[in-house]
Amino acid sequence: MTRSAGTTRRRAALYGGAASLLILGYLYLVFFSSFDLPRPGIEDERDRSQLLEEINTAIANGVAFLESQQSPDGAWRSQTYGFMKDGITLTPHVLSATVALPESMTSESTARGVDYLLAIDPDTAVLLQPVYTAAETSWVLRLAGHEQAADPWLDLIEAHQLTEQLGWPRSDPRYGGWSYATTPPVYHPDAVDPTRPDANLSATVFAVGALKLAGRLSDEQAAAARDFAFIVQALKLGGFWFSPTDPARNKAGRTKAILVDPTEHPATQPLLKMTPRPLPTQAARPPRGWHLPKYNPYGSATADGVRVLLACGVDQEIESLATARAWLVKYFDPSTVPGDFTPDREPLRHGYYHYYAWSVSHALRRLGVTHAGADRSTPWAEKLAAALIATQDADGAWRNASTDGKEDDPLVATPFALSALAVCRNALMEMPSE
Repeated sequence: MTRSAGTTRRRAALYGGAASLLILGYLYLVFFSSFDLPRPGIEDERDRSQLLEEINTAIANGVAFLESQQSPDGAWRSQTYGFMKDGITLTPHVLSATVALPESMTSESTARGVDYLLAIDPDTAVLLQPVYTAAETSWVLRLAGHEQAADPWLDLIEAHQLTEQLGWPRSDPRYGGWSYATTPPVYHPDAVDPTRPDANLSATVFAVGALKLAGRLSDEQAAAARDFAFIVQALKLGGFWFSPTDPARNKAGRTKAILVDPTEHPATQPLLKMTPRPLPTQAARPPRGWHLPKYNPYGSATADGVRVLLACGVDQEIESLATARAWLVKYFDPSTVPGDFTPDREPLRHGYYHYYAWSVSHALRRLGVTHAGADRSTPWAEKLAAALIATQDADGAWRNASTDGKEDDPLVATPFALSALAVCRNALMEMPSE
């Protein structure tokens, strides 16, 4: 069969930069995972082989489903939600799962999807979720060997951080984070709604991850993002919630108001001792007397918080990360989002399950954790993989019964599930046998 010139170029783009692809794949694993710590083995090698075979089958079926949903122009468009029919919203999300998979990184479907992204100009495109779209597009393009094409998307991410560049004072609890704002959110002290823009851990972990992968996360950006993460952490418990100012999106619900003293935060002094350069940690705290609501920590936000701290250079021995690690391990649940949800918020618990599976798998692997649960006896990679495989639909997709996180759309849930399964597979393959 004769290939077209376009097909040849696409193949060359994906095959030609093999060395660059391997290097970028390594960087991807450095940010999202860890493979430098010894791990206890699985007792029955046959059980592991069988599970790996089931994971491979589930991934292959998931990829086949996604490829069947691709539009002729290379994009993916929602059949569930009208606002995600634009192509640019879901295409990088799907490709962020498939481009790093050996099963599909050189497929014609992936090549057409990458071509679609290469034709998008971030300066003129209408982006409903700029930070998410830019982050996923940037790492897809870089992993596909198009480093220069990723740069404008990284510029967009940098332009959205809530720092002095947009007039944000360090005294504002949203300082240092990223938000859902559709344009760079300039600070307005007299804004009617103080919850907007809703700086949050999810947008922040995407932004920090993209900049880290590209080697563009500066010390200043990292310090600001780190300080933002501290604002939404229950230090004594260790867990994180989503946003410092938006109660509606803190899924587990509110507990009680606390008074934050920026000079006495337990995380401040260890961080200042950790590095020879001065950090704006104290200045980034709300001033004395600023009442911040306290929310129940929960699994997806805590996994994101851990990943932000790791990417920003926080050592695992520092109290903030040590307590977060302990929370994530203790409350790990392979089948739903853990946390102490208030009764009125309990229906929201499962709404972001596939997102949680994606983020917690990356966080635990990056931390070097092999067993989780209250007694640390649960091999998390096995249990999470088994839970995901058990909930895969016959057509190869994953769907959530809840609409809260839009995971009822299989083009939202399936990429998260595939990425989580890939992390589980890698963790299992790295685990030595006894």
